[in-house]
Order: sequence, then structure tokens, then C-alpha cells
Amino acid sequence: MNGDNAVRLLQHDWYVRYMNSYQIMYGIEEPNKVVDALFSEVTKALLPLCKEVKDIGTVSKLIDMIEKCADNRVLMIWMNDPEAQKLVKEYGFSGGLGDDPEKPVVGVYFGNNYASKMGWWIDADSWIGEGRLLSDGSMEYDAQVTFTNIFDPSEAYYLGYWIAGVRMNGILDWYVYVFGPAGGDIYDVCIDYWWNPCNITWYKGHTLGYMNRHYFHPGTETVYFTIRTAPGVTEKPVIKMTPTVTEYR
Repeated sequence: MNGDNAVRLLQHDWYVRYMNSYQIMYGIEEPNKVVDALFSEVTKALLPLCKEVKDIGTVSKLIDMIEKCADNRVLMIWMNDPEAQKLVKEYGFSGGLGDDPEKPVVGVYFGNNYASKMGWWIDADSWIGEGRLLSDGSMEYDAQVTFTNIFDPSEAYYLGYWIAGVRMNGILDWYVYVFGPAGGDIYDVCIDYWWNPCNITWYKGHTLGYMNRHYFHPGTETVYFTIRTAPGVTEKPVIKMTPTVTEYR
């Protein structure tokens, strides 16, 4: 294992090797424990290496990596102590969207209702159009996120339910949440093949658009929505999403 293949081994190869349908039915005993043990060995090997780093260039790269992981929500931290959690939020590791209207951030989070390893086969691309100035001084933007499920159903029987999910055909029992920016709003949230708009509610200071569980077959689907910033805010919003492994496949 090295920096080039670690994500693939940890997120795909070991599951396919040790937790495919043959292994579950006829192969090694308790394959999930085998995979857990491999993850544990990686951690044991990695942490001492991090402690031994003394070269300033390598330290700088590690810091850059941690900052990137915090920004794209790969790394999030929660502390039991409220004061410690304030520091976590201040340094950008809380996973929150932020509460500064001057820096509008939209959150798009997605997942599968049943346990699986289908995240390996999911891509997500976002787009925000040009802004329109409204009468109250706020800006309005059309936006969309396109999801692609690249799973090959012909592999489903071999991979089995531990990897492909209980339906064993690459179909996700899918849900998506869209959070509006601080001080602003989102509306007209819908999926391309649904006739009706999705539900809109309010959650911890953010407008939340969400859709009930539905089946996401191999292929694509697009979520459309409109973003409105707080009045007087000219900075274009950004979209933060559930991390994918697209760049590592």
C-alpha cells in the first residue's frame, strides 16, 4: 500500500476480495472481521510514520492535506466539550456550512438508506449559473447537481449484498438534502424526472430542501434548485457535497 493505491484498496479492492458473495457464503469465516483487521493494521502502520515526520516540507504537505480534507468534508471532528467544539468550528473542522452570510455556502448531501459500499460507484458534479440582482439587493442563482451511478449490474451477483446493497443490482435506496446559505434561501428544489417540487423546511438556521427516498438506478439524475443570497452579498455561492472517490478510481 502507498499513497497512490491506498484509497482504492481501502474503499474497493479489499471489500471485493474478502466480502464478495462467494466469500460470504462459502469462503472465509466472518470476512467483515478480516477487513476490519486490515484497516486496523493500516492505522497501526500509519500513525508512527506521521509522528516521525520532521522534514518541514513533508509537514507542510500534511497540513495542506488536512486542510483539504476539512474543506471537502472528508475529515470532520466533534468534541464533547462545548468549548473545545467552538475551537473545532473556528478552525473549520466541524463539517458545518458556516454562518457568515458574506460567504454563501450551499450543502448537498446524499446517501443510501441501506448499508453497502456503493459510494465507490457514485459521481457528483455541481454547477451554478450567473447571478441575477433582485429588488432587495440579494442575488439569485440557478444551480444543479448531477449524480451518476456507474455501477455495472452484470457484476452484482458476484459482489453480493455487502457491497452492492440488499437489492444486489446497483440500485440505491437514495435520498438527497440541499441546504441553503446562511442568511439566504433555496427554493424550486426538484429532480429532473419528478413532476412535483421537493419538500422545503428549516434546519438550524438553513433552509432545507429534501426529497423522500427513491430508487437511483445505474445512470444519471440531476437535482435542480435556485439559490438566493442575503441582501447586499455579491460573492458567488459555492456548493459543498458529500465526498466522492471519483478522483481516486
